[in-house]
Amino acid sequence: MAVRVASSMVLATMAIIGALLAASVPYVGGEDCNFSSSCEDMDYDSGYLTATCKNWKGYRLQTKLYLNNAVKNNDGNLECPRWGGGFLSTCTDISVDGATLTATCTNDDGDSVQSSVNLDNCIKNDNASLYWCGIFSATSDII
Repeated sequence: MAVRVASSMVLATMAIIGALLAASVPYVGGEDCNFSSSCEDMDYDSGYLTATCKNWKGYRLQTKLYLNNAVKNNDGNLECPRWGGGFLSTCTDISVDGATLTATCTNDDGDSVQSSVNLDNCIKNDNASLYWCGIFSATSDII
């Protein structure tokens, strides 16, 4: 009986501590992506998305993520599939405005078309590091 009471008290204490910690740590992203909710100053430079993002302490750090790993040109439409990429070989005039990546891409007929993709659906901020949602091996570099 004493063991059960002690175990219950330990679990209750852990729950209270966990709730206090969760309340004091700002949200900085998650599997739902939406990196722009905790990042600012997004820009495009030589294949990289650069941004200043919050870490779990609230400090802002500059970080970057190579976009060619997971942005794809699919018949003139920019996409962020879970695997694949390579849009840089068929797209030009690339820019970033907020969370939107825009480029002029060649479609299957050889025509140039303007396309864009909302990177908030593809990228998350985790402790001031940018990650592709659902891909754990493609991470960012803190600058």
